[in-house]
Amino acid sequence: MRKLWIVLLLLGCSLILFASVKKAEMLDNITDFEVTPKIIEEHASILFTCNAGVHVSIEILNFQGKLVKIIISDVILPGDYNLQWDRTDFYGNHLPSGEYVIQVKEDKRFVTKRKTLILK
Repeated sequence: MRKLWIVLLLLGCSLILFASVKKAEMLDNITDFEVTPKIIEEHASILFTCNAGVHVSIEILNFQGKLVKIIISDVILPGDYNLQWDRTDFYGNHLPSGEYVIQVKEDKRFVTKRKTLILK
């Protein structure tokens, strides 16, 4: 299983990116995964390509690992996707500034790709 851990630290006005990759596999059917912008003020765009019909789960976790929002958890068809997240939790509450993790799971393998986001 391949895990990609990206940690963003906000130091003053500087944004520092640390990444480490552990040996394992990539997600089989989810490619070109990107979240923009990296520092989120109002909303984020979650962009990816699905190469086959698979069950995909995209979740937002706070930095303590608590699940705060599920963007999607469903079987999706092949194609390009642009999902939006408006900084809200399960109840529609606007999340406070801080560090959050977006986690992508594919099918039953539970291969996870994680990116850390800064809410401004």
